[in-house]
Amino acid sequence: MRKLYKFLLIGFCGFSASAFGQDLHFSQFYESPLTLNPAMCGVFPGDLYAGVNYRSQWTSVMGGGLGFNTMAATVELHNIMKKWTKGYLSPGLSFYNDKSGDASIGITEINLTIASGIYLSDKSSLSGGLQGGWSQHSINLANVSWDNQYINGQYDANAPTGESSIGNTFSYVDFSAGVAYNYGVGQTNITSNDQFKANVGAAIFHVNQPNMSYYGQNGPGTKLYMRYVAHGYVEYGLPNSNIGLVPGFVFYQQGSAQEINVGM
Repeated sequence: MRKLYKFLLIGFCGFSASAFGQDLHFSQFYESPLTLNPAMCGVFPGDLYAGVNYRSQWTSVMGGGLGFNTMAATVELHNIMKKWTKGYLSPGLSFYNDKSGDASIGITEINLTIASGIYLSDKSSLSGGLQGGWSQHSINLANVSWDNQYINGQYDANAPTGESSIGNTFSYVDFSAGVAYNYGVGQTNITSNDQFKANVGAAIFHVNQPNMSYYGQNGPGTKLYMRYVAHGYVEYGLPNSNIGLVPGFVFYQQGSAQEINVGM
């Protein structure tokens, strides 16, 4: 993995407008490349990339392990066409699981990604990627209380909830696509640290806008908004030192929600 990112990409500040209906995403977005842009599949030095992300929040406040827990994993191959010297073809497999709150509202998703890059020169490349997968949403109502269960100001767990039509799970197939440009020069040896790398890209997730409803309904208000992503970073090594600067940004637009993360 790209160790320099782990040590230098430490200061991310998030600025967001409305957060309603947003997808799972990570503040260290370049450390989860396939949730950032399908075209990022295979964009790494070497033959194999594997990574795991884990985040746990509010568990001590909510108790019983009912906080917000997210795990994601990815495996990518750089090039399965060894004889193709003018580009590469890279497959990737990614997985994530997210559970939130008293109702254990869960998302489990598995995606297969395929990306192809063309070398524009010995310093730059242009890549495009397609992603398809399956997603399941679940909910556990055992720990949830409803307004109808409060009778004369007293809670009765055995009282009817009035929510008999809500389901426990639903699933759908999902498709996404993206493009990216990469540039890199320098670092002819391990001590020079004079590299300059840059990446910029754009992606669209949920191209097919799948329906998502615990009530099994279709129509207005049940389609998952497409998510538009724009991102970029620069990696600049200070020559003859062990210090590098890695400023980066990402912009998300999903329905009426927007978010910008910037940091270095």
